[in-house]
Amino acid sequence: MFEFSAWLGFVAHDILKYLIPAGFVFFVTRKLFAKAIRGRRIQKVEAGRHQIIREICWSLVSATIFASVSMVGVMGLSTLGINQVYFDISDYGWGYAIFSLVLMILAHDTYFYWTHRLMHLPAVLRYTHLLHHRSRTTTPWTAYSFDPVEAFVQVAFAALFALLIPLNPLILLIWSLHMVIRNVIGHCGFELYPRTMARSRWFGWISGVTHHDLHHQNAKWNFGLYFTWWDRLMGTEHPEYLMRFDRAVGLAKEDAISKGNNRVAE
Repeated sequence: MFEFSAWLGFVAHDILKYLIPAGFVFFVTRKLFAKAIRGRRIQKVEAGRHQIIREICWSLVSATIFASVSMVGVMGLSTLGINQVYFDISDYGWGYAIFSLVLMILAHDTYFYWTHRLMHLPAVLRYTHLLHHRSRTTTPWTAYSFDPVEAFVQVAFAALFALLIPLNPLILLIWSLHMVIRNVIGHCGFELYPRTMARSRWFGWISGVTHHDLHHQNAKWNFGLYFTWWDRLMGTEHPEYLMRFDRAVGLAKEDAISKGNNRVAE
């Protein structure tokens, strides 16, 4: 009975971790600031009610899988001393804790890129990733809308990483919150990042919303999650990404107006 109640707690935690960020971003983009960011919509088509219901239903399934694997494959193995989860930050110190968080984010981006590309192989796609691509126009609710096999692949990363690197549960929690929030924003359908980010010398390696949105429009490009460097290194970044980003934030329109004014002046 205790194990079942613990499982329910894990499931409730993962469901809320999805519903709260997704609901908040949906409310902000579709209601609270809908008029202010209308010009930043990436695609003209809006997702319908039936799509959103489908996404939420499958996301709840994914959250349940995430919770189950986390309970058994991460916390369960830690009680048996099989993985390297530790509970006292002072065992390694805050410096190491922060380092392990950064390392986990970088490693997850690499893991996601290569498993994502693998799931796009024709023989694998229909069994693992096709459900996610039913959402060609994405919403914040798309973030967890996975086939059960893909959900297992995604959550397996944390279990595998905990076998290799000492991890504190607090770091796992922060990493998972970062993952969910970035995922929700990346599927929101509006370019929410600063206007100059994509072309920035210092921040151009961060994936804008347009980056992943283009993947849903054309699945042979942009396989990365948090960063652009794997796509650029492997030649899989959409050739029009920067132009589409500029268009989404209004820079392309301003450039066109500026060129038009210059022609008039001439």
